[in-house]
Amino acid sequence: MFADTDIKRLRLFFSRAEKLRASATGLMKNLSLEMSYKANEPFRTRFDGPDLHDVKAALLDLRPFILQGEPTHFFSICNILYTNTADDAVAARVAQFREAWAKLVQKNGPPPGGMSMKVNDRELSACDITDMWLNGEFFHADIEKVGLLESLHATPMGKMTYLSFIDLVQKQTSLVLWLSADVVSRMLGEADGK
Repeated sequence: MFADTDIKRLRLFFSRAEKLRASATGLMKNLSLEMSYKANEPFRTRFDGPDLHDVKAALLDLRPFILQGEPTHFFSICNILYTNTADDAVAARVAQFREAWAKLVQKNGPPPGGMSMKVNDRELSACDITDMWLNGEFFHADIEKVGLLESLHATPMGKMTYLSFIDLVQKQTSLVLWLSADVVSRMLGEADGK
């Protein structure tokens, strides 16, 4: 049985997920990075994916799900769902969502389908790349991260890190939307029926 505060948090998660669904339409485009090289010509790269406006809009709405301490933080909502359901199938589904999210945000190595990179002898995990973009470009102006981004923009690695970042944001967005539609809406429906 869910406590009243848990129901309020689930409702908030669901409503914020609906906002994210609306703003993420432009974010969820196919990603591609084309690289080409010909002798005696500069190395060329071309990134195709969501435009900057769509990325910023989706990031603003994704932020409450990724920041620890927020009432809609993905792990905390999974914990509420897992500990308050009597349905073993729902508990197993929530555990799958939580495991998938944990793999995306792991500190070492690439997430499933993602990449890690080595830049100037510095290993950059997917978490490092995400941190660099969030805190050096989108949400903050961390001097070290801004400097690293500026140095990368002049190289093919800049577009590769951006591709990795957008890929991770797309996957996190998908997990939030799936959890909301697959489990949270069902649990709220059951709570309303009681």
